[in-house]
Amino acid sequence: MLQLRPGRTALPNRPGHYLGQSKTLLQKRQERGKEMIIEGNILIRQGITYGQVEIKNQKIIRVGAVKQKPDIILKEKQALSPLLYDSHVHLRDLEQTSRETIKTGTAHLASTGVIECSAMPNTKPPLDNHQTLKQYLKLINSDAEIKVNVYGLLTPNSYIEELERMQEYCNKKYKAFQAESIGSGFFTNNEKLKDRILLLPENAEIRIHCEDPDTLKKHKHKWKQSKPRTHIKARPAKAEAKGIRYITEKIMPLRPDLKYFICHVSSWKGLRVIKKAKKRYDNLYCEAAYHHLYFSKKDYKDKGVKMKCNPSIKKKQNKRMLIRGLKNGLIDCLVSDHAPHTLEDKIKNNFSGLPSYDAGVFGWLVKKCRKQSHYQHLLKAATKPEYEIREGNKAAMMILNLEGKLVKAEDQETKAGKISPYNNEVLPYIETIIK
Repeated sequence: MLQLRPGRTALPNRPGHYLGQSKTLLQKRQERGKEMIIEGNILIRQGITYGQVEIKNQKIIRVGAVKQKPDIILKEKQALSPLLYDSHVHLRDLEQTSRETIKTGTAHLASTGVIECSAMPNTKPPLDNHQTLKQYLKLINSDAEIKVNVYGLLTPNSYIEELERMQEYCNKKYKAFQAESIGSGFFTNNEKLKDRILLLPENAEIRIHCEDPDTLKKHKHKWKQSKPRTHIKARPAKAEAKGIRYITEKIMPLRPDLKYFICHVSSWKGLRVIKKAKKRYDNLYCEAAYHHLYFSKKDYKDKGVKMKCNPSIKKKQNKRMLIRGLKNGLIDCLVSDHAPHTLEDKIKNNFSGLPSYDAGVFGWLVKKCRKQSHYQHLLKAATKPEYEIREGNKAAMMILNLEGKLVKAEDQETKAGKISPYNNEVLPYIETIIK
């Protein structure tokens, strides 16, 4: 059971306040080179502990027991948490500025507690060549509100020379879509996917959206616009499991030098294949998306197509197994798969993809931790070691209110919030970001 100790005085309650937007007590003290001491509940790998964090020159110089008079004491339901790393987001821009731009997308992510992200390459045009990657990085350097990395897109038309030219811009990290998805450049044949993965540079990383293309073709007709929950039948769990199995059994033995990430596993069947394969391979990793851990089939009734995403959100038993997989360390990364659309594209055209709410679901997961190991695996999946609350790290933290409040579209900083399935959910929220 999560136990929070009450503070003696309170930080001003400013929901959604982002410290980068105004001069604050912390910033003023930092500019003068003075220490800032925050006392309260602190989220670290050992769990939630009551103590103090001392900051000087934007560095954490002490994390430990109460020793000195604090500048700020947190409320009972508040906790000092690391900011998050989201390794799977879609930032649009280029020819899709009507949906989102680098600037608005990273502003949205920053407002949900993300300090660094990695952007997916199925943009328009796709990031499947070094010229477009270079153009996209230029936009990132000029417009991004947070640190952004990018993946290069592996397509049926990829060839060795271009993949090698791309590695300079994507840091030898690539993404492939095993079957039809949003955008272009996806595969429709497993053999073709295998052939192209074999062309990747030595020791590259490949992230794969795994759903078997033949299985999806057989079930595609089951989607009914009037019944959004039929998306589960159109993109069933067996498609994911079969797709993952092909990667682990047919491709991984041929390129053992590569680092493989299975993107946003959404089912217990898929997770079971991964668990079995991890016993044989130490270069296999997997993601889980926040929405697959939070929502389940029953939510289609209220959320409708706003909840539609690829892979589909499935029955509650899958959600339970994903949370268990996170707690026991089977899941390596927590991601949002942030993928906003215009209201028309979502409601009228039923495009798959939904905007993120990282900190809210992260806080919800914090409250589900019961053991020290749960906290360890949660933090390992949700952030990077350099962002954790540790001595020597840069001060990059958020004050989470774990009691939560009702999520409203008007409280979110960008238009992505207008189509969010998280609206009208009661979730933990950020009161202050410290960076």
